Amino acid sequence: MSGFEDEIWHMFAQETEEHLETIESLLLAAEAGHIGESDIAVLFRAFHSIKGLCRAMDLINMESVAHRAEDILGLARDGSCPLDAAMASLLIEAQDALAQMRRATLAGEPR
Repeated sequence: MSGFEDEIWHMFAQETEEHLETIESLLLAAEAGHIGESDIAVLFRAFHSIKGLCRAMDLINMESVAHRAEDILGLARDGSCPLDAAMASLLIEAQDALAQMRRATLAGEPR
């Protein structure tokens, strides 16, 4: 890889790690019943940002998972469905899947 490509992958790794950490901490609070509208907005933006980063890197599977999580959070954000423990659990599964795919991608496994 060129220096530019290395730099892009480094930025992807760093930004996705930050978003995944944010998601994890907020979803743990949601499972305990401690989440507000502003937290839901932060979660939505974090999944949305991961979706965009994955699209830019042509990581279609990761993009798809992030997009589905974003859709679920959209329901919570517009008040159609509360972000309860069950929904938080689903979103934690999405976060876990994204983290696993991220590790595999950064380790050079097929995307």
